[in-house]
Amino acid sequence: MDIPVIIHDRRTRSKIQIQIRIDESDTIRVVEDKIAKAAKLNAGQLSVLLCGKVLEQDTSIKDLLLGPTTALVALAVETIQDKTVKDESLTPRTPNVGSFYVYCKTCEDIERGKLRVYCSLCSSTAVVVLRDPAGWDDVLKSKVIELKCEDCEQQSFATFKFKCIKCSEVCAPLSQVRGNWENSECCVCLDDTQLFVFDFGCNHSICRQCFVEYCSTSLADGKFRFRSPYGYTLGCPSLNCDYCLRDVHHLRALGAEKYKQYQIVATEKLIALDEQGFFCPFPTCGMSFIWESDNDAFISCPECLRRFCRQCKSVTCECLNEDETKRTIVATTKKCPGCHTDTERNGGCAHMQCTSCGLNWCFRCVKPWSDECQWDHWFD
Repeated sequence: MDIPVIIHDRRTRSKIQIQIRIDESDTIRVVEDKIAKAAKLNAGQLSVLLCGKVLEQDTSIKDLLLGPTTALVALAVETIQDKTVKDESLTPRTPNVGSFYVYCKTCEDIERGKLRVYCSLCSSTAVVVLRDPAGWDDVLKSKVIELKCEDCEQQSFATFKFKCIKCSEVCAPLSQVRGNWENSECCVCLDDTQLFVFDFGCNHSICRQCFVEYCSTSLADGKFRFRSPYGYTLGCPSLNCDYCLRDVHHLRALGAEKYKQYQIVATEKLIALDEQGFFCPFPTCGMSFIWESDNDAFISCPECLRRFCRQCKSVTCECLNEDETKRTIVATTKKCPGCHTDTERNGGCAHMQCTSCGLNWCFRCVKPWSDECQWDHWFD
């Protein structure tokens, strides 16, 4: 295939672009020879960059997952020593560019991903990172990894993007999906033959089929819980494990319909926790929304545009019976001590389980449920 190569010449502080033909079986050593021949340079003074690192000469082109729009970047320096001694960041080290997984909206599936690095100032790929990322936070958070840019000649920060290896679209990385290199058993079905597994960060692997079934069942049963700072999420299926799903993009594995269902449920839960959150009381609407405070006693639904009372949140205002209503609310409704969600007790014992955060608590003393609650006022 033909591929463009941008050569940055540090000796003359200039750059040129050429095009060379390469094969998947070529190594970087062969590519450097082809670049040198086309540009009339000494191959010993060239270094080929990708993902902010100098590629080792025995690296195979097929391992780099080059897309149809990928351009290679080459640096031309004075001597071979300049590549290693004067600039330690140019020590050859091929990055592991294909060990990630992403959810690709174009392919509508989980695919292998490739990592690309850009200058945060000029978006150039002609960059050399000053240190390797040590974990996902270094890649997902901004202004963490510093680099030197050959285009704008500035020292700035790296911007990392993940692309699908099939279509080269920029995708959301799935940090809790990993290749099943060690043939790990699924903690649910014990299958160890899957190419990749979901890992909640606790090394309890779960295969894709079990992950989808587990999440779908939990969504239907209302078992998602609010976990700061991740939002409404789901815990590890392994017994007594406190780890959880940290990025809801993983739930796209459930399919578009169920992912949309999750978004609706999560939004409604968050609105219910907000003091300015409202639900349209009209049966044909039911829109959930945040309404900023004003002096109007009535609220207009942004979806159906119909108005209802801010105080009693009813289609037919019942504020004339305010005293009686308040007494009823005080008697039957209390806030969860964990997340402060309004909870109504409609008969039964005093042992409550919050549908938002999952806390077991006592309706009488408004504290987490304990043996004292059970013995002293379980049925009060």
